[in-house]
Amino acid sequence: MTLFRIFRSEYFFGLWVGCIANLTLWFDPERSPSFFIILLTLFYAGLFYSAGFLADSLWDADLEITYENEKQQLARIVNDFGKQRLKFLLYVSLCVAGILSILLAWLIQSAIPFTLFIVGLICGIGYSAPPLRFKHRGFLLHAISLGVSAFFLPVFLVVGILQSDFTGQVFILGMGFSMTHYALEIGNQLKDQKFDALLKIHTLPYTDIRSNAVTALTLLVLGLAITTIVLANHFHFSIWLLVIVSLVILLAHRGPLIVFWKSAYENPNADTFLSLNYPSWQTRSMVGLFLIALITRF
Repeated sequence: MTLFRIFRSEYFFGLWVGCIANLTLWFDPERSPSFFIILLTLFYAGLFYSAGFLADSLWDADLEITYENEKQQLARIVNDFGKQRLKFLLYVSLCVAGILSILLAWLIQSAIPFTLFIVGLICGIGYSAPPLRFKHRGFLLHAISLGVSAFFLPVFLVVGILQSDFTGQVFILGMGFSMTHYALEIGNQLKDQKFDALLKIHTLPYTDIRSNAVTALTLLVLGLAITTIVLANHFHFSIWLLVIVSLVILLAHRGPLIVFWKSAYENPNADTFLSLNYPSWQTRSMVGLFLIALITRF
């Protein structure tokens, strides 16, 4: 159970649902690879994603031991397990992920898996690990590295494996998806804002809750609008399909929309974010995407 906690297993259900949703959206019997390659892709995605969480837990343990929230407990677990043992696990995970990316590139005869591995290594592992440590270099680098590695790349990986190329529609969907989930991440970061400020870590664009909530709400609405339009237009656009997709997306993101709206325009209270369950937000978003994938596919 200790390793499950360090690898942040609470995020994995949302990851798998999101990958399956994208598989459902973009699967083409005439172009998509074998079932074995698809399973290999899912294993590779999970392994690489978990390596990012491991790096984050490992290199932030000394800082987060001072946080008076669940991160303090995670830092203690890391220290008790042993940092050298965790570094060994991280290096093994990255080596296996790198080998899998080369194998997938050879199987589908495309450089996309290995290219995305390099980008993920820089943005995802570099998000936490020295010497890059993007998450400690201000809001802009934090947003770019996290948005690319955690939200943009998974969409591109699945589509790249299934179709071996990218279209403008995929790029726009990736942008909308990244904006949506970075908005949710702002809510997650607000839980740590007080402790981050003491250590002079600036992962948010503003120092006050209201401004950050307005930013998150704006990104969330724009991201959801982009995602809705692209998904409604993915197969055969119709007004009814647009309405159905819009309703599913609004229901899936009802929680964060209400929280950000209240914090932006009614009562900006830090305690609101201390109790929020970010993995639950992420999972509901992915389930909504999966339902839309089923609707648009069938």
